[in-house]
Amino acid sequence: MNANTWLHHEVNMPGGLKAPYFLTQLNTLWPDLADSRQVHTDSKDGVIASMVYWDHPLRHEAPDIDWPPGGAFPSALFEPAEGVTQDAVLPLTKGLLAVLRVRDDMKDYEVETASGRLRLMHWRLTLGCREYRFLQFTPEEIAYLKAPGHTWGWFPRKRLPRLAGLLAPLYGNRPELRDQLIAGDREVMETCWAEAGHLLTEAVDKAVVRHTEPPVAAPSIGTRLDNGINVVGFATGQFGVGEDARMATRALLHAGLAPCVYEPPIPLTMAHRQNGWIDRHMQDAPIYRFNLITLPAVDTLRLFFLQQADVLAGRYNICGWQWELPKWPERWQGLMAMPDEIWAQTRFLQVMFSQATDKPVVYMSSAVEIPSFEPRSRAHFQLPEQPFTFLSVFDCNAWYQRKNPLAAVRAFQLAFPASERGVQLVVKMMNSRPEVPEHQELMRLAGMDDRIVIIDQFLSRQDMLALLDCADVFVSLHRSEGFGRVVAECMLLGKPVISTNYSGSVDFAHEGTAYVVDGPLIPLRKGDYADHEGQCWMDPDIELAASAMRRCLEDAEGTAAMAARGQAYIKAHHSIEAVARQYADRLKTIGVI
Repeated sequence: MNANTWLHHEVNMPGGLKAPYFLTQLNTLWPDLADSRQVHTDSKDGVIASMVYWDHPLRHEAPDIDWPPGGAFPSALFEPAEGVTQDAVLPLTKGLLAVLRVRDDMKDYEVETASGRLRLMHWRLTLGCREYRFLQFTPEEIAYLKAPGHTWGWFPRKRLPRLAGLLAPLYGNRPELRDQLIAGDREVMETCWAEAGHLLTEAVDKAVVRHTEPPVAAPSIGTRLDNGINVVGFATGQFGVGEDARMATRALLHAGLAPCVYEPPIPLTMAHRQNGWIDRHMQDAPIYRFNLITLPAVDTLRLFFLQQADVLAGRYNICGWQWELPKWPERWQGLMAMPDEIWAQTRFLQVMFSQATDKPVVYMSSAVEIPSFEPRSRAHFQLPEQPFTFLSVFDCNAWYQRKNPLAAVRAFQLAFPASERGVQLVVKMMNSRPEVPEHQELMRLAGMDDRIVIIDQFLSRQDMLALLDCADVFVSLHRSEGFGRVVAECMLLGKPVISTNYSGSVDFAHEGTAYVVDGPLIPLRKGDYADHEGQCWMDPDIELAASAMRRCLEDAEGTAAMAARGQAYIKAHHSIEAVARQYADRLKTIGVI
C-alpha cells in the first residue's frame, strides 16, 4: 500500500480553501453530519465546520491521521466572522462560530446579543482553548488582554485591563448587574473587577499553556507472516457483503490455505449477525502479510478513523470492493491508493475498476453456495400453497430505485389481469422505509391486489433459503447490480430466473440460463443513488418482463430446461471448487502460495 500521504493530499474547496483529502470524505463515512452538524464540503462554512469537527472530537479517535502538520490550521479559521458584531474584546472568528454549528451542547450561545458574544469569548478563554487547538491564545492575544483598556471610550480611567471586558459572563445569574457591565458602567466595572477579576486573570494565565501533547502512537495490530492470507471483512454479517467474506474464506480453505478471518470493529447498526462455521477461523488480529479485503471501499477507508490503519500498513492489500454502477465515483478516486491490486467479482466491475486505476484488476468470480437447510411449506410464511408463485427480494438499504421492486409489481399486473387467480407475487423486503415514495406506491399497489403478498421482516439464513425454495420463479428487475448474489443462489437452487440484462448479473444470468429483460440505459437523477452524477443504468422494460412471466407459466418444459442450464452454469463457474482454482492460480503468481 502507498504511504498514507494520500490522505493529506490537498483538494481545492469552495471559497478558495484547500482541505486534506480525508476531510472531504467525512460525509461519506457519516452522511448525517451534513444535517446534524453542518459539516460538508459544499461551501466555505461547511469546509470550516469539517476542520472544526476533525479537531474535536475526531482527531482523538483517529491517531493514525496527524493533521494539520505542526498544528498550523488554515488561516480561514482565524478570520473574523462576517455578519457578527465584533464587540467581544477579541474578534469572534469563523472557526469559533463553526464550533457552535457542530456542537449540540452550545446551541444556546446567542451571538445575536452582546451577552451571548461575551459569553462565547469567555468560553473560549476557559474551555475552548483547551479543547480546540485553533482556539488557543497567541502571545499577542494574551498581551492584548492584559494591557490597559485605553481604547474603551466608556472607561476613561484606563486602569483596568481589556480582560475586564469579559466580566459580564461571570454574572449571568444576575441579569441587571450583567447588563450594567455590558454597558460599561464605570463603578460597577471597578467593583466587579475587584470581586472577580482574579478569575479572569487566572484563566488567561492558564490559557498561555500551549497544545504540546505528542502525537498518539497508532496501535500495532497483528503480525505479518508469509505463506498465508487474511480475510478482512464482515464475516458474521447476515447480508451480501458478509456472504462475500464467508465465500472467500471457503474458497481459500478449498485452495489449501488456512486463512485468518479478521472482522474490524466497525459498527453494523442495520445488520443482523450470524454465527457458525466461520467462527473457528476468526482471529483478534490479522496474522499474515497478505490481505483479501471484502469490505466496501468506504469501510476500508474507515479503518483509518478507528485506529485500524495497521491492518493495512506493510501488507499486500487485495481489495475485493463492491460497487453497483458503471463508473467509480470521482470523489473516491483517492481511495485507489489503498489496494495493491483489485479482485473484481464480475466482468462489469472489472471494466469499471480498470477505468479508474492502473493497478492490477483481476477478474475473480465470487463463489455461490447453498448450505443445507430445512425446507418449509408455504404455510410457514403464511402463503397459500396453490398459486404459481413469483418471488422478488430486496433490502431497502440497497435503495429502492436500484433494486426496482415496483417493476416486478407492474410487470406481474400487466402479465396477469386481476381476474386471473392462479398466480401470486411475493415481495420480500427488510429495513423498510415508509417515508420513501416508492415504498408508499408499492404498498398502495399491493393493497389493491390481494395476489401480491408483502413480507416485510428480517428472516434468518435458514428461512430465507426456505422462502427462495418455495418460489416457482425468482424475479430481479434491478437497474444495476455489482454481482447479484440472490439471483445466483436461486439459479443454484434450480429456480427459473427473470433478470435484467445489464451489469454484474449478466456473467451468469444471460440468454440461455435466464429470461433476461432488456431496456434503455437511462441517466441517474439526484436521489436515485449515491454518487449519481454521470452514471447510468438500465430501466428494464415492463412489457418484456410481463412476457417473461407469462412464458414461465405457459412454457413449463422450456422454463425447466432453462433453469437446469442456469443451475449447471453456476455449478461450473461459481462453485467453491471453481473459485478456489482461480484463487490458487493468482495467489501463486503473487507469492502467497
